[in-house]
Amino acid sequence: WLRPVRLDTESRGRLVADGLAPDRYLSRRTDRGRERVEEADFDRDAGLVRFGNGTTAALPDGVQDLLSFNYQLGWLARTGDMAIATGRKLGTWRLELLGREWLETPQRQIWTLHFRASGETTTEVWLAPDEHLLPVKILHIDKKGERFEQVVEAIVLDPPPDGAPE
Repeated sequence: WLRPVRLDTESRGRLVADGLAPDRYLSRRTDRGRERVEEADFDRDAGLVRFGNGTTAALPDGVQDLLSFNYQLGWLARTGDMAIATGRKLGTWRLELLGREWLETPQRQIWTLHFRASGETTTEVWLAPDEHLLPVKILHIDKKGERFEQVVEAIVLDPPPDGAPE
C-alpha cells in the first residue's frame, strides 16, 4: 500500500582536502501527520558528533552523514568502510562496487557505477562518471524494509559567479 511520506534532509559543511566535511545534518520526516526530526552536529574541536537526542560519539576521520556520503563516494572513488552518522547514532557501513550499468532516467540513459553501502540499513547509489561522478539514483532501504528512491530528472552545472574561484 502506498502512503504519503515526506522526507527532507539537509547537510551543511565544508570542502576539505579529503572531500566533504559535514558540520551539521538534519532530517525531518513527516508520516501520517506526525513529524520526526533527527540531527547531528560534528564538533571537530571537541572530536565529537552530538546527536539531537543528547548522545555523543567520538568523531572518526572522514565521517559523513546520510546525505553527504552520496557525494563523498564520487570524491573517494573507492570501496571499503565509511563512518556515517545518522540523526541518532554513528555506524560503519561497508561500501562495495556492484558494477557498471546503464540507468534509465526521465531525461536519458546514463552510464553509471553502482555502489552499495550496507549497515543497519542499506543504501545503493548510482554515480555518473560522465557527470562529474554525481549521484543520479539513490535507493535507501531502512531497517523496517521501507524503500525510498530518488532518480535525477536533470543535471545542470552552472559556472561559478563572476569573481568566484573555480
